[in-house]
Amino acid sequence: SMSVSRLWNNLILFFHVLIKPPKIWCLPQKSDVLVYDGNGLEVLIPYLRGYSLYVHYIRGEAVSVPCLIMSLFDMSFWRGKPLVAYGRQVIKRVAPKVVLTFVDNNKAFYRIAVDHQGVSTMFIQNGWRGSEFFENLSRVERYRVDYMLVFNRAIAAKYREYIQGKTLIAGSLKNNHYEEGFGEEAEVSGTVLFVSQYREKSGAIMSVGAQGRP
Repeated sequence: SMSVSRLWNNLILFFHVLIKPPKIWCLPQKSDVLVYDGNGLEVLIPYLRGYSLYVHYIRGEAVSVPCLIMSLFDMSFWRGKPLVAYGRQVIKRVAPKVVLTFVDNNKAFYRIAVDHQGVSTMFIQNGWRGSEFFENLSRVERYRVDYMLVFNRAIAAKYREYIQGKTLIAGSLKNNHYEEGFGEEAEVSGTVLFVSQYREKSGAIMSVGAQGRP
């Protein structure tokens, strides 16, 4: 049945993300910024210099044993959402001013600002988002992200249909991250490095990398 299949999938996820990974036996240190998901960390690091930082890994890179034990006392853990329960404990212990992620399509992230009063959240769009992605979002769920850094006005309007918060047009931070390594041609005046665009008909946002002279 569907419920048995979902339970099995949750058990597999629980094992690979919270049981199998290397263990950290101490509590997380309090930090100014908590980076939710280590994916894209290399892009974020240059903007976070001068702030104390904690990375909350959610892909099985490491797990805090004290936070895992405390998550057993969260009802979400027993309702089939162990990662949510574990994340809550991590955020409580780190007590960050800002929770930041480079993964803008994680629905669990949209609940953090609702569940943790006094914590600001921010996501940075990292790839195209088509109509299928938004169809899987709930219009009745309480989603909130305080600051959404997105590619352009079109996608900003689309996100605001589902998520409360302020949208800021930032283009593609990942594309802007590449400042060197393109060879001598990158220094030629008039070279086009990256373009981000929105296709209205398909409803998809695309990042296109290009190099050459216009």
